[in-house]
Amino acid sequence: VRFFLTSILLIGILITRPAYAATIQIPPGNVADLIAAINTANDESANPGPDIISLAPNSIYTLTTLYDWYGGLPSITSQITINGNGSTIQRDSTAAPFRIFLVDGTGDLTINGLTISNGGRADGGGIYNQFGKLQVNDSIFSNNDAPEHGSAINNVVGIVTITNSTFFGNTGNYSVTSRDGGQVDISNSFFSNNPG
Repeated sequence: VRFFLTSILLIGILITRPAYAATIQIPPGNVADLIAAINTANDESANPGPDIISLAPNSIYTLTTLYDWYGGLPSITSQITINGNGSTIQRDSTAAPFRIFLVDGTGDLTINGLTISNGGRADGGGIYNQFGKLQVNDSIFSNNDAPEHGSAINNVVGIVTITNSTFFGNTGNYSVTSRDGGQVDISNSFFSNNPG
């Protein structure tokens, strides 16, 4: 009986463990490769399953222009984990304002150890989570701006979990906002000098 139960538990673990489709390494500062990696991860027909994008340690990825109307990077439409490894994704200070990320309804984005800086939009200057899922771990949001909702993160009918993260210098209408029944859970995080 003990062997039978152990076998069931092991089978359960094997079934529930996510199978990552791809782990994509991004060279230091290479925004074009970062954009390509997100598009690859989003393509569920060619590349099904969750994906990991790993940034080069302690690098800066500077966005100089909109990728599309929604932000400086492709919208997140699948399950993606971005391991920042202490790196920063930022909008160039000389560029017209735009947000960094949009997480769409089918999107499920986890960011680990990443700084998101200098994003700007009417709402969701850093990240706009629209019906999707967003998990933020050990990350920093700095100098993002949104005059209407969520200078760092705006959540609309989505689920956001923030752990061990720091928000400073973000301006506008609150650093993190949630609207229309969205859910936000914040733990062990620090907010400082976020006027608005």
